[in-house]
Amino acid sequence: MSAISTSHRAASPPPQLPLYRFTPEQFQRLIASDVLAPNQVVELHDGQIVVRNNGTLPPLRFTVKQYQRMITLDIVSEHPPNELLDGWIVTKMPRNPPHDSAIYHTHMALIRRLPPEWICRNQSGATTDDSQPEPDLAVVQGPPERYDDHHPTAVETALVIEVSNTTLHRDRSFKGPLYARAGIAAYWIVNVIDGQVEVYTDPVTTDAESAYGHRQEYRGTDSVPLTVGGRELAPILVQDLLPRRVQT
Repeated sequence: MSAISTSHRAASPPPQLPLYRFTPEQFQRLIASDVLAPNQVVELHDGQIVVRNNGTLPPLRFTVKQYQRMITLDIVSEHPPNELLDGWIVTKMPRNPPHDSAIYHTHMALIRRLPPEWICRNQSGATTDDSQPEPDLAVVQGPPERYDDHHPTAVETALVIEVSNTTLHRDRSFKGPLYARAGIAAYWIVNVIDGQVEVYTDPVTTDAESAYGHRQEYRGTDSVPLTVGGRELAPILVQDLLPRRVQT
């Protein structure tokens, strides 16, 4: 049994990930629209909104409410695509053919097994207390119309999946603890680089950290067990999730 290697900590510094860069025009609109709280003493520094604090300039962490309002007001652009992770607006990595192929194979394998009361969403938003990630795949309660006015929350989510090709460190060390902290029961990484599926279960959160308590790796001809809403469904062969050229 092993937890994700790097766990969330409440006072974490900015992640070693590409943060979204604001233009002066976007910064002025944030101020004019009251997205930034009146008591937030901030400035724009090299594309980052930073907090003036005793001579230091840490990047500002945003709330989910602030991020959603930026989207509603069309202040945050979709180019480049981004997501809110633990208060940081992070630029998403470009997709490549192996990544998209694995998403397709995994999505098809899931929808063939899901009972009608569950659906699989593809590269769509989700909402937790402090984040608005866009997992590659998420198994959530149906019907689809349920999410006409909100993104799925953690209590509506049984499984989140990230396909990792160029984002393996981010998905293991940053997104894993985020999903564990939200209390999502299961998290899979379809690891294209190593030709395996990593299954994380048993989320645990303390005052200091969040992590999944159990990790299991599946490779080659292994079958990945699938449990949704406490119900065991037909397992999925690893080779049915990965692009053909990376199967081992």
